[in-house]
Amino acid sequence: MPNTTFDCASLHQFSDFFAINTTNVTTAVEACPEKCSLAWGKGNPDLSGIGVFVSYILQLAVCLLLGPCYAIVYRFLDRKRQKHLAEIHITALQTTVFLACPIAVASIIDLKRRPTLFEARFVYYLNIMELLAACVLVSTMVLRREGDEAFPIETRETITLVLGLTIQLGLSIGVIHWVDRRSLSAKEVRAFVTACERSGVVVPIPPRDWANKYNKSLKGFLGVLLLISIGAAVGIYLLIAKSKSKSRPVWLCLVSTGLATGVAYSFAKMHLARVELARLSKNDYADNEWGFGQIVALFAWVPLLVEASIPLLIAGSGPLTPVWTRAKEAVKSKVQKPNDEVEPEQ
Repeated sequence: MPNTTFDCASLHQFSDFFAINTTNVTTAVEACPEKCSLAWGKGNPDLSGIGVFVSYILQLAVCLLLGPCYAIVYRFLDRKRQKHLAEIHITALQTTVFLACPIAVASIIDLKRRPTLFEARFVYYLNIMELLAACVLVSTMVLRREGDEAFPIETRETITLVLGLTIQLGLSIGVIHWVDRRSLSAKEVRAFVTACERSGVVVPIPPRDWANKYNKSLKGFLGVLLLISIGAAVGIYLLIAKSKSKSRPVWLCLVSTGLATGVAYSFAKMHLARVELARLSKNDYADNEWGFGQIVALFAWVPLLVEASIPLLIAGSGPLTPVWTRAKEAVKSKVQKPNDEVEPEQ
């Protein structure tokens, strides 16, 4: 029978369960089983809202295009296009690194206040995704060193990237370790989940899965993804072998494909977490809202999009060149004609 002496009204969020003595977590759950829903929360628009999630989709697309696809097409382009693609690649790596660093810092701040299980799960796979995304772009960066003439990276860019990658590596691994070993594997969190299950309320599992029965759909997705990756890798190998190119791009392509698969896997886990949250929170789902941080996250990719669209802008201006030339000549002739008609005085 529920303990009616416990003040259930004092529980407003997930962290409130742990504001009391940890030995009373089970008692609090048994007294207020309806409060187990606080564990999953309602979402966090600044973490997983529409705008930032579109930014994560762009991150995944960049990894696929400038990872395996970059390794395939790079050697088939002329030098001018290779140079432009290499510049796009560096811009993408810089954007990835300097987006991942504040994400990791924000994750640490969020974890310190004991977030909901959804936020911790999302943060966990988000940091894995950002770390692997940087690895994808670094693995294909060596292509610019091949050929008769390499495209060197400026010293300031090298220093910036090395510093950024070092900071990202340390912060991201720290966040992953925190969630995996401390934040959600803590004894009191396990006690909370167990108490909720005994009360008939199933709490969605945290990132460190304690039961395999919840992962059937994810395992199916991962299996299909691995099969597609293997098929793509074999096709890439045959394509490059047929072109009689060097073997290095083959291995770069295979490595980047494997890393990109990890990025896609992490993104899938984030997406499934949002789907599960929307199902559980129903009308209280907050991740469909737009916020200040979401707009900022979207505009972080603007420099890369501008850099990539330069050839398209140049190509699009080609058909307009004759029109512009004729217009200039017409204006010039109209200006010169009256001057020609005026005869100098004798």
